[in-house]
Amino acid sequence: MFGNVIGQENVIKLLKNDVVKKSLSNSIIFYGEHSNGKLTTAFELVRVLNCKYNGESSCQCSNCTRIKTLDFEGFIFLSRRDFTYYLCEYINSYKQTQDQKYIEKIRRIIKLIFLPLQDFLVKECFSESDKKFIGEQSENIQKIISKDEFNSSDLEDIQKINSNILELYKKPNIPVDSIRGMLEWTYITQPDINRVVIIDKVDLLEESSRNILLKRLEEPAPNLFFILIAENKNRIIETVRSRCRSYFFNKLKTEDVVAILKNEFAEETIYNSVNDFLTRTNQYSQANIYPIVIKLINYVLVKEHSFFELTTFINGFQDRKQVKAILHNLKTTIEKEMLQRQISYDLEPEIKSLRNISNINLNYIAKLIKDRYNKIETFNLNPILVLEGIFYPIKTMVQNDQI
Repeated sequence: MFGNVIGQENVIKLLKNDVVKKSLSNSIIFYGEHSNGKLTTAFELVRVLNCKYNGESSCQCSNCTRIKTLDFEGFIFLSRRDFTYYLCEYINSYKQTQDQKYIEKIRRIIKLIFLPLQDFLVKECFSESDKKFIGEQSENIQKIISKDEFNSSDLEDIQKINSNILELYKKPNIPVDSIRGMLEWTYITQPDINRVVIIDKVDLLEESSRNILLKRLEEPAPNLFFILIAENKNRIIETVRSRCRSYFFNKLKTEDVVAILKNEFAEETIYNSVNDFLTRTNQYSQANIYPIVIKLINYVLVKEHSFFELTTFINGFQDRKQVKAILHNLKTTIEKEMLQRQISYDLEPEIKSLRNISNINLNYIAKLIKDRYNKIETFNLNPILVLEGIFYPIKTMVQNDQI
């Protein structure tokens, strides 16, 4: 069991021991940095808990087979995770090799994208038109992934559908109505299986969502398990943490990264992390844009930085696509800061200069950024002028102690 998890020997040893001794907690937390095996381990644990035999990775029982293909009725997956980089790499690998294993990997990613969009999880989250759109996208993607082979048009459509779904998400955290849908699901009786709820990025849940989750954790059921996934355990409220068994996923060693990349993508080049590989050719990736966002925030919000410094910095961005990536990343960063404030002001902020800005002003900045982001492409706006239009007035307010 857990043979598909690489580089997390300590976690696997603990989980195996808990499973064998039947001492596994009904509520557990997997935490650690991005792309180090938490989600893979979560689905493997679903399989182990429902295997009809001994839980070995090679088992072909009906439950194991359905869980491996994500067609098992005994789990739900709540997430707003962006799988674009994985999807693109699998598509590129398939184009180069025509290997059937990449078709299976593409199918799996597609299922992960659509699992959080089951009707009972989104019935109150989207407008009727959006729900109809999701249904149409789901039908289109099912027609494609049911094929034995994908042509170039199919692969383009897969990427377009993924982009369409991501555009529906307004925030990076799971909406409270999805949490309510999950709650109803947990009270359905299925005595012959161990039912599992996987909640991704639980450290970003809103207060109302945390309260619903906490209430359910306080009422454990014998065959119901919660797997909560987070990057920062300290952002999870203490009342939730205290009711869970926590497993820390360490930073992967270089040899483990090499093994994962070879297994997943037939990649031989050495990278320090899986994320470094996924974002290696994308100048607009989170890894490349986030340092720019930090600098921009500090140039704008730290009074000691002059207008001249801000102007010089802004004038370096003439690529419209790059500016859109900066604005999107900045909006997400502000939303994370506001979510963190809901959890606790005592937590160390990701960007300290943001902590000095009130919620009202942060809301104003986020709305302004969203408005300009939507208009930059529609009206073919000059990217430098867009940045100046957003940040010059804010800098003026900072200099005049108005913000």
